[in-house]
Amino acid sequence: HSKHAPPEQEEYLQASKKNILNRAGYIGVACLGVIQSIFSEAEVDALRPTRGIVFGLSKKYGDVRLEDACRRALKFNIPCYMSIKKILLNGLDALPENISSDTNGQFNFRFARTKNDFK
Repeated sequence: HSKHAPPEQEEYLQASKKNILNRAGYIGVACLGVIQSIFSEAEVDALRPTRGIVFGLSKKYGDVRLEDACRRALKFNIPCYMSIKKILLNGLDALPENISSDTNGQFNFRFARTKNDFK
């Protein structure tokens, strides 16, 4: 119960859907898009992961990095808490948006030469 929670967790525990959306909008358009996407999934209890994004990940990594990670998650159609957390942990938020990585964080680059170079 929030009355018995430490003061630093009070904001997290009392966050309603409206508060989460407002905070996400303050962080940025991409963050708001991720949060709206999570809330739109009827089968998901969205409060916990969205709280984790806008309060937990924002506090740990900062709003700028979180917004970049959310932008990347939306680009690759993976708007969920764990994907955003992995993007931040692996520093993928700092990469240009057109470079992807596999699930282990290994970057996927296009070959330097095209197939026409071998003819």
